[in-house]
Amino acid sequence: LKQTNGLYIRDPESIEVVKKNFSLDGKFVPDVAFTISKFLKGKKKNKYSVKVGITDFAVYRKYNKDNKTELDYLQEWENLITKYISPDYDLTLFYTTKEDYIQSLKFKQHLENKYKKDFIIEENSTLDELVDVISEANVLISGRMHALIIGYCYECDIVPYNISQKIRSFSNFYLDEKKDIYLLQQEIGSKVREMIGNTE
Repeated sequence: LKQTNGLYIRDPESIEVVKKNFSLDGKFVPDVAFTISKFLKGKKKNKYSVKVGITDFAVYRKYNKDNKTELDYLQEWENLITKYISPDYDLTLFYTTKEDYIQSLKFKQHLENKYKKDFIIEENSTLDELVDVISEANVLISGRMHALIIGYCYECDIVPYNISQKIRSFSNFYLDEKKDIYLLQQEIGSKVREMIGNTE
């Protein structure tokens, strides 16, 4: 870090961490993932669609040192989505990593055992396919930062599972303050041009 000409950091809390631990000043720039809607159109919005992206339990254990079991974890996610498990909504599961896919299979089984109905996991193997899955949603529930960002870009109603301080910071800074996506994209463009200038 001492060898850099400039630090561009995606959240204010991390800027403070770098200042405290390394005595370096960082400049804020929103995550470049916020520009994705400029490049990928996505799918037409379905006002009944609810997409649920459960995060790998091992990730939960990494950030949380409590006594929660995997069954407790599945139950907590179920409680988060209970009101959407009805004929009024088209609820499906999705994933962003291989590990999340395996957790989705467990969650699917958990839900099917309880509700005696099928739950679909939407397959995706490319970024374009993931954007198609997420952009269609009216409601997006996830514990993954980039899934939440993509949902934000495509104007989903975001319900974060606050698995870590990183997700809580995202919720506080973007969701609570209702940041304008167009202004975020403008700011990213401005900072990228500034970075390029700094390397010359």
